[in-house]
Amino acid sequence: QIGYGKKITKNSLMDKESSGMVEKEIAVSVTMITYGHAAYIEEAINGVLNQECTFNVELIIADDNSPDNTEEVVRKFLKDHPRKHWVRYTKHRVNKNMINNSLWSFNQARGKYIAICEGDDYWSDPFKLQKQVDFLEGNPDYGLVYTKARIYEEKTQKFWKRTLGSAISQKGVLHANPITALTTMMRTDLYRLYTTEEKKMHTAWAMGDYPKWIWFYYNSKIHFMNETTAVWRKLENSASNFVDIKKQMDFNYNTIKIQIHYGKKYLDDHEYSKLKNKNLFNYYYIALIRDPANSIQYYNEIKEIEGLQPITKIKLFVLEKLKFKHINFIWFKIKRILKAPLLGKKENQVLKLAESLF
Repeated sequence: QIGYGKKITKNSLMDKESSGMVEKEIAVSVTMITYGHAAYIEEAINGVLNQECTFNVELIIADDNSPDNTEEVVRKFLKDHPRKHWVRYTKHRVNKNMINNSLWSFNQARGKYIAICEGDDYWSDPFKLQKQVDFLEGNPDYGLVYTKARIYEEKTQKFWKRTLGSAISQKGVLHANPITALTTMMRTDLYRLYTTEEKKMHTAWAMGDYPKWIWFYYNSKIHFMNETTAVWRKLENSASNFVDIKKQMDFNYNTIKIQIHYGKKYLDDHEYSKLKNKNLFNYYYIALIRDPANSIQYYNEIKEIEGLQPITKIKLFVLEKLKFKHINFIWFKIKRILKAPLLGKKENQVLKLAESLF
């Protein structure tokens, strides 16, 4: 038995006997999902195996039936590596999709803590795990810790000046997500509690990380370490970055649905309404900028959503009606509407007044 006594899988590259590794409890499980990352995964693995720490680590590589030679690259790299015993590699014979593969990899974790590094990203700080374990060990009321990450654009082969990751605003993670997955470390027991409470929602979202951050924010404490420990690789088409505008907008809308779902759960009615209306309006506004030719589709989708305030409907109507032809005039007209004594009028009367102005 190793760690918590789970059996090593047949596909594992971990060889306990040949490595001579002493059977000790694993402190950190690093999950690494991968699909078609043959060009990047060696750097990702190296960033984990180069960690300088005083505890045991396991690296769980979950290959979602990659169509390229990811498996060959992994096995070749690990063949003579002195820390190959850290690694448990599995290639699924049937593609699970990103969300299910991530859930699978988390379920394999035997460590007290879980850290994340996908196969196209990498860690740049060899003391990342030690720093984060030290913090969580010394602060038992905190459930998650994260840092900043640099952005490397694959297309230009250059680093961006700005970084990902910042302190959580006073409004909280429901209003803006400052947490980058590959910089995080969380308590495994809290993650298990999250999966139990949110079991029905796991596969409902197009992303698996953001719902976790929201849950941790409201059920424990989150600490931001203001230092850079990792590199996020910006690819033209990835799980959160798309060339196709429609796919990007669908992803953005999924984010809003997550915020609305958890807003209803954790906020009072007033704050929930503000969050919902603000985010839906911003979603349409972004659509108008990025996909103006199809803005009417986004408008029609949003205007029928239950819980939209009359003011939000008016603002949506104004923007869709005028688009950018009279952008400086839009807010003047909106102010005329908002200054009118409309609070006692019914919603359809408000909309009729708005329509009459255009």
